[in-house]
Amino acid sequence: MNKTIKDYGIILDGSIYEKYFRCGKKNCKCYENDEFKHGPYWVWSKKIEGKTVTKQLNEKQLEKVKEGLANYKRLLKDIEKAKEVCEKEVLK
Repeated sequence: MNKTIKDYGIILDGSIYEKYFRCGKKNCKCYENDEFKHGPYWVWSKKIEGKTVTKQLNEKQLEKVKEGLANYKRLLKDIEKAKEVCEKEVLK
């Protein structure tokens, strides 16, 4: 089956991670106790031109980013398979 890039849907590179933080307010539970940090907040991260770029994600974006990252992995696997087929054909 021949696929096109459109067949993969959303394609995104990078990674996602959970982030917790203290707000800094002295009257907040998080101020002195790590157990009460705020979060989790989900963050997408990627290196672009040598600099790390991050974006905090809402729930809708998180699902789309997860989908895009999975599609990117599938695309890379399919490219590797296609390269192997081509190498075998050209170098036989």
